[in-house]
Amino acid sequence: SRVLQIEGAGKGGVSVDHSTQFLTATEPRFEQLLSELAKEGAVKAWEGPVGELQAGAFTPMDSKQTRWVGVGGIASIPKALAAPLDIRLDTWVASVERQEGGAWRLFLDAQKRRPLSSATTKGVQEDFEYICVAHLPL
Repeated sequence: SRVLQIEGAGKGGVSVDHSTQFLTATEPRFEQLLSELAKEGAVKAWEGPVGELQAGAFTPMDSKQTRWVGVGGIASIPKALAAPLDIRLDTWVASVERQEGGAWRLFLDAQKRRPLSSATTKGVQEDFEYICVAHLPL
């Protein structure tokens, strides 16, 4: 989401999702997931008009499907889905090893002396079930 300063919109501006404005569900399990996210307050059904703006003319789009929007922005959806997970952000990992049972052991140093633990108890080593690596180009 981005906040735009639009004349007459007030001091706070207007929040706009410039990527995914809304989403729909055509599969029952996804519809159920969106309903659960709505109960948690992460999404809500969009009640406003949806259409196409071309050459200054607005043409409404008709659809029987519910259009869902993220409450406070589309990022509320992955945040709600990730809430029960142990997610470590902004963590530099120097080395990754797959363990015998399939878990992942992450190390903070190339010499593999400082493992990163998934345990919440200090001094207890637990490996990770899943990892997701996002790295910006150097």
